[in-house]
Amino acid sequence: MEDFSRHWIVILMGLIMLFIWVVDISRANRESPGTQNQGEEGEAVSSVPENIIHILTMTVITFVIATLSMLTAQQTKYKRIRIFGLGIFIVMTLSYIIYQWAREIEVPTSEVDPDYPCGYFIPMSDVYATKEHTLFRIGWGITLLVLVVILQFKVDNNDFSLGWVGGSLNNSLHSLTFSLPFIIPIISEFVDDFANMGQDEAHHTNPESLFVNYIVGDSGLPGLPGSDTSSGNEASWWGWLKLIIGPIGLYLFLLYLVYDSSTGLWIFNNKSNGPVKILLLFMLLFPWIMRWFFIQKCSTVKDKNITDRDTQDSTLPLSTLWIKDAACTFEKYGGIQLLLCLSLISVLVYNIDSAERKLFAIFSILSLSYGISQTYILSYID
Repeated sequence: MEDFSRHWIVILMGLIMLFIWVVDISRANRESPGTQNQGEEGEAVSSVPENIIHILTMTVITFVIATLSMLTAQQTKYKRIRIFGLGIFIVMTLSYIIYQWAREIEVPTSEVDPDYPCGYFIPMSDVYATKEHTLFRIGWGITLLVLVVILQFKVDNNDFSLGWVGGSLNNSLHSLTFSLPFIIPIISEFVDDFANMGQDEAHHTNPESLFVNYIVGDSGLPGLPGSDTSSGNEASWWGWLKLIIGPIGLYLFLLYLVYDSSTGLWIFNNKSNGPVKILLLFMLLFPWIMRWFFIQKCSTVKDKNITDRDTQDSTLPLSTLWIKDAACTFEKYGGIQLLLCLSLISVLVYNIDSAERKLFAIFSILSLSYGISQTYILSYID
């Protein structure tokens, strides 16, 4: 497992930095089409990323961290230094990725290329830039991290396996847990297609709409699904917080109970396998479970569909089918960059010993990444 973890870390770090370069270079090319443009006085102006020095600095830091990680991989005494270095890389890149989101949405790709509005690497359209979609990404991401941490804990203690269904996969469950940020969205989207089969188009729904409607209900607050927006008023973040603090608080408490009962952290000592299996099935079958057990049919009508609601009377091709429009599916979940970061966070958390420290590491990484990203946004975005 040591060798796998070491190589997986370096691969993920390389891909994340590569995609950061790709996004910034693509943006520079969009702002100055072609390899070179003519300046005001006729001189050649190359399409270089505006934050080239910052990205080069991150690249150098990435190379140093990756090199030290490889050279000291077999030396236990340097484990904490490797974990700290990996944490620095995640915070550094995740905060910049969040900044890239905010910057791209300032001039969404739908205004540049209406026939291809979504981005594979980061959200680049205004379709998935609403408060509702942000709420979905946060809830989905936190749930995924909790699930991955519990599964790693169980696999390490030989408390979890796929039984006869898994077969030889039971010998490589660690690699599967690191791949869950990609596996779960794929399966969930196919389940969503299955759940919509046999339903009239007016009652077609999707995972993000089901989650948001479960959280906010039929509040009628302006700016929310199904609300009256004819006055032009939009819901403020404070209005959102007052509305969702109860459901989100209950949801986080239930996640904590799953974590505690699975790891024996504070309240429970039995370290049961039942809660994590339920959580795994819940994430894989989320659209089907929500549609048939938790959401009433009136919440599946078209004006409750947050994605369709944002694209009504639009010519943009925004199918939620995985095969038909993979870019918009990736964007819905935050893009490939976010999924890679979640996978890397799971690798870091795996290398931390106690359950308490795992939770603290996740909280610290997410808090620092968000805080630093806001500094970028305030500094670089007008």
